[in-house]
Amino acid sequence: MSEHDMHTGTTYKSTLTGITMPNSITSIGSSAFGKCMNLALTELPAGVTSIGSSAFSGCTNITLPELPAGVTSIRGDAFSCCTNLALTELPAGLTFLGGAFTNSGITMMKVPAGITSIVFDTFNYCENLTQIEMSASVSYIDEGTFRGCTSLRKIIFYGTGSYSAIDNGRIVLKDNTELVYCANASEGSIVVPEGITAISTNAFFQCVNVTRIELPATLTTLNSQAFYGCTGLTEITLPQNVTTIGRNVFGGCNNLTLVTILATTPPALEADEMSGLFGWQTPAGVQIKVPAASVAAYKAADGWSAYADKISAIE
Repeated sequence: MSEHDMHTGTTYKSTLTGITMPNSITSIGSSAFGKCMNLALTELPAGVTSIGSSAFSGCTNITLPELPAGVTSIRGDAFSCCTNLALTELPAGLTFLGGAFTNSGITMMKVPAGITSIVFDTFNYCENLTQIEMSASVSYIDEGTFRGCTSLRKIIFYGTGSYSAIDNGRIVLKDNTELVYCANASEGSIVVPEGITAISTNAFFQCVNVTRIELPATLTTLNSQAFYGCTGLTEITLPQNVTTIGRNVFGGCNNLTLVTILATTPPALEADEMSGLFGWQTPAGVQIKVPAASVAAYKAADGWSAYADKISAIE
């Protein structure tokens, strides 16, 4: 393989098992080794500064315990489906990180302070990922960043900034007013602290072992799919100040039997013919309890009228 090939991103056959890269290599091109499933690679040349899109995608036999210190850019899917990848820390000088590690085998990861945003599919479906550490000064963490990370138990933030973690790293907050994520591997009860006004989209996505969620009186907004797939929930109470509920907020919560809503005015409910409070399938036997003086208002309200036969007064 020539140095030119590595820069142009030529795709190589899956029969490739080993390679010696020249020390002069500075970049690994897009799809350069994509689907080289038998490639046994444990290190990259010290001079590499960029790793292109899908550069090692599907290379299930590479381990790479570390990357060269000079790497500043890792593009989307660079290590997707690298199921034996052993990386635990990214280079300190990294300034661009795309959705690089989808379906990879990483078990923990430290993201350097130079990364200002964590995009949607950076760590999607990394089922072995148990802990991640990143700077609190990161400006944006996408709502789907950790989707499918079923073993993730702890998120750590270093430094100061908008983001913080509480409850031993299980819960991620932004500006101490918005709950943006609950670790997928969380179990038992979750108490959302007072002061939180919003629950983000997919915040509790498939937290299947969470059995109870206590929401604060300060809460006003539940965004779409906030509790999607929380099959361990059987009951939940929405506080009096909730005014807005996104679509499918309880989608996939198939074991819910009781939703109690303390708001006297029906919250605005985003819904259409295919979705609503419970998505496309309403849990069998679920009841919606509201203040007695508001029963008629709920039964007539947009979105809520679809559940009129399930709405009754709080006893």
